[in-house]
Amino acid sequence: MVRWNELEAFLLELAAQDLAGSGEVRPCLAAYAGQAPLLLAFLRPFARGAYADPIVELLALAMPLGADRLAFCVGGRASSWDDPLPPVVAGVGDLRQRVVVITGAKGSGADVVRFSSVHPFTLEAAQVAWAPPLRERESSWIGDALGVAVRCRHELSADAALIRSQARRCTALGHLLAFDPAVVERLRLDDRVTPPRC
Repeated sequence: MVRWNELEAFLLELAAQDLAGSGEVRPCLAAYAGQAPLLLAFLRPFARGAYADPIVELLALAMPLGADRLAFCVGGRASSWDDPLPPVVAGVGDLRQRVVVITGAKGSGADVVRFSSVHPFTLEAAQVAWAPPLRERESSWIGDALGVAVRCRHELSADAALIRSQARRCTALGHLLAFDPAVVERLRLDDRVTPPRC
């Protein structure tokens, strides 16, 4: 994995690889302690819109690792109130702009900063072309959840045995976990929960 200040570009690169391969973006959560990576997790399968449980499962793993920075990346659709046509037209399909959204939160002391970037793109012949991103303060459920997790990070501790147990649970549920090698060494994680390392 990369340093925190390189994460956005890294997530967009992963998203572009997904789009070229399957046309969809695998939702993922990245957890950091300062600039240092801790965990990159691709979410288990879930019903459309039912992302709350998978995110909470991963936050229960990420926060005891010592995370104070979180980022969530997902594909979606965006539209404007100024669009002249309804965004979804029968017989035509979904006319909304395809986007990749990166939502995050980072904390220092009691202060937590939430952020969001929306990256419009086009996909033709498995090639992704990015448009300039839109950056804004995040006010979604996901942004709120990440912000609360970072703000309450000191209350979300656990010993190594409990962290290993949650890692195995997440793997059994279908999340794909990749830990930084320093985390693997610190927690003595085994192959059942570490495919592959960051």
